[in-house]
Amino acid sequence: MIFLLKGILISLIFGIPVGAVGTLSIKRTIENGFWSGFVTGLGCVLADVIYASLCIFGVEAATSFIQKHSVPIRIIGCAIVIAYGIYMIAVRSRKTALSENKSTENIEKKLSGGGAESPKSFVYYFKTFLSAFVVAILNPVLIASFFIAFSIFGIDGSGTFTDNLLCVAGIVVGALIWWVTICLLVSKLRTRLSERTSRIVFIALGIIMILIGAGMIFSILF
Repeated sequence: MIFLLKGILISLIFGIPVGAVGTLSIKRTIENGFWSGFVTGLGCVLADVIYASLCIFGVEAATSFIQKHSVPIRIIGCAIVIAYGIYMIAVRSRKTALSENKSTENIEKKLSGGGAESPKSFVYYFKTFLSAFVVAILNPVLIASFFIAFSIFGIDGSGTFTDNLLCVAGIVVGALIWWVTICLLVSKLRTRLSERTSRIVFIALGIIMILIGAGMIFSILF
């Protein structure tokens, strides 16, 4: 049980939803509500699970391959992050989905008497999940952060299979706590944003994405 708690603490301390996927999740929550942002977070959670498992179960071949090819992997990841940032500024900042959502919500309220957001298709959520996973998995720095976190908490992979599995499960629990909290807060605030404010938010998020990508490139080159 102690390994489960350690995993939760590792995720809560080292898994704060900042960076490219965190920004993307906020953007999607503002546009389409809680579930869009949360599914985005799930893509990051899967990447966390993969990297954490590689570290704790000692899959040396995989970790050495990732570390050996970290530069091209990170460059691809940077390009995707910057592209998302440009997309937010060039497209979404002009045509905010917020006004469309409000009109849709008003229609739904009249038809159903509630304020639930319009349902999305499985394909939409799959694309949402997959795009976030790609952005997260193309950041090999994650595997280094898990190595550091595990060393701090005294986890070296020498425990039993059950202990190691509980640790990974704890990381999932901690990550879900973060994503649920962030997406709930943003989804509550989204209805209070005016069209002008939401446009400013999208531009700011786009700039943040570009800066994150540029910062990653700078760290690779220097």
